[in-house]
Amino acid sequence: HVAALGALLKSKYLSLSPHGIYDAIMSSAEDLGTAGWDAYYGAGLINPAAALNIVPSLTKVQDTTNGTVNPRTDTYDDFTLNASLGSLRRNLNSANTTADLDLYLLDANGNVLAESIGDSSTESITFFTGSVSGTYKVRVKVVSNN
Repeated sequence: HVAALGALLKSKYLSLSPHGIYDAIMSSAEDLGTAGWDAYYGAGLINPAAALNIVPSLTKVQDTTNGTVNPRTDTYDDFTLNASLGSLRRNLNSANTTADLDLYLLDANGNVLAESIGDSSTESITFFTGSVSGTYKVRVKVVSNN
């Protein structure tokens, strides 16, 4: 059923990307069980009519945040951002290519929603914000600065 809905979305919105199809399906699903995504129901029950109607309201906002984390005095730094419907994607690229940095996405209460932990200066996270806009924090953590 999900694949058929994806094909239907693509046929109506020819320029819709795979991420856009995903966002439309996830943003319009009827939540079942525990609020939000859960292991039993996933994102819930797909709603084809709602998915077809939600596409015009999905916005793709691209922005860049520049900041400095001083490895001598800071263990991490937080950047606040507001997200709309759909997926939130953040990439971290450090000018210091030998640094080991980790990237976290936190909700308004400080709970970790997504993380990218590696041994490099480049990290990337993608998180589905659901059908509710909100405020999030992106945390850049200094693991080592070789």
